[in-house]
Amino acid sequence: MYYTKLILVVALLSLCTVTTGGCWGRTEVDDLAFVTAIGLDRGEDNSLYLTLQVTVPRAVAGGEGGGGGGNNNKTSLITTMRGKSILGLIDLANTFIDRRLSFVHGKVLIIGEELAREGLTPYISELVRFHEIRRTMFLIIAKGTAREFITKNKPVLEQNPAKDLEMLTLAGEKTGLIPTSHIHRFLVEMQSLGEESLVILAGVNEREQSKQENESNENKYEDNDNILHSGLSPITKSDTHYIAGSSPSVGGNPVELLGAAVFRKDKMVGEITGEEMRYVLYLKGAFKQGITIIEDPFADGKFIAADLRFGRPVQIRLTRNGSKFHIKILITLEGGLIGSQGEEDYTNPGILKVIERQLSTEIEKGCNNIIEKAQTLFLADIFAFGNKARRLTTTWQEWLDLNWPEKFPYAEIEASVKIELRRTGLLFRSPQTTADSNNP
Repeated sequence: MYYTKLILVVALLSLCTVTTGGCWGRTEVDDLAFVTAIGLDRGEDNSLYLTLQVTVPRAVAGGEGGGGGGNNNKTSLITTMRGKSILGLIDLANTFIDRRLSFVHGKVLIIGEELAREGLTPYISELVRFHEIRRTMFLIIAKGTAREFITKNKPVLEQNPAKDLEMLTLAGEKTGLIPTSHIHRFLVEMQSLGEESLVILAGVNEREQSKQENESNENKYEDNDNILHSGLSPITKSDTHYIAGSSPSVGGNPVELLGAAVFRKDKMVGEITGEEMRYVLYLKGAFKQGITIIEDPFADGKFIAADLRFGRPVQIRLTRNGSKFHIKILITLEGGLIGSQGEEDYTNPGILKVIERQLSTEIEKGCNNIIEKAQTLFLADIFAFGNKARRLTTTWQEWLDLNWPEKFPYAEIEASVKIELRRTGLLFRSPQTTADSNNP
């Protein structure tokens, strides 16, 4: 009996070894087509346009185009389909793309503005249930259509267009001109009662696009002295007070990531500029570092640049008096004077104090203006003040009954800013002209 059981155990182990060994369930990399960007647009008759950007491995590796970037058509396959569901169209794409589609390396989800204004819940819900979709994918709202944005993205320094968008996104986040925007983050904020979502805003610089089309019909090596004086957007008081696609730039990639799309729940309700995005980050306490430009108080038409960061955490005091809420925010910044067009001696403490007051006044005004805009135009708490209000309640039901989205537009909110400039750059004094230096 003992030997019979022993033989059965050995036989079962041998059978398991035979059946579980080998690579019968393998998937070769050469059999996959990696989708790096997904675009969604509204279609006619309640339909949907799905645009997929699929990397061409041989071209990205330098097999075509000599290893240089800038040709979207060579480095990727772009296809657009129309249908009722995203996953149904993905299955359809597998009938004419000669490799099985894989989304495990997806980097960006781009959604057209029209679809974003209708609501994203059905499409986000469908995507995040699919096991190959990463919730860490960047979420971007495109001015116009996602299809146009993807096809007109012509990177210069990167072979892979989706990698180019990823690098643009990371650079924009560092300067505070765009928000941090991922699928998972949007999914959480969309369901939150304490804050609303901000999503990266993207656009195509039509002036740059027109210039490129005109150059293709002319001698590319002809010197054109009128390029810098024709077709550029009028400049604003601030160098960052633009939305994507409207900056006064020429040359390079025509696509831009600048500013943010404002959401109320899952619907886009407006947009803010890159400068306004910084004010939001100040108020949320999420600003990292950036250069702020103000007019020199001692010289008309001259400007000063200051590199600022938080000197201490933002202080937010929220109190409640019946149904009325009062919010006071104190923003403390520090940094250095890194650029000046004037000729003042900025080592003089009195002069530096005047500049600090000027900076404080400008940023304080900007913060209060974006608060008013959020309360009156968007009716959306994009600052997450509701998460502070939640602490005033003791139960979940009490928080639900508070109904913060309805209270936010009527809250009394005031922001104040303090700035201390600790450094004056690599010069103690501004250079003097020859004429000035000859004067006693």
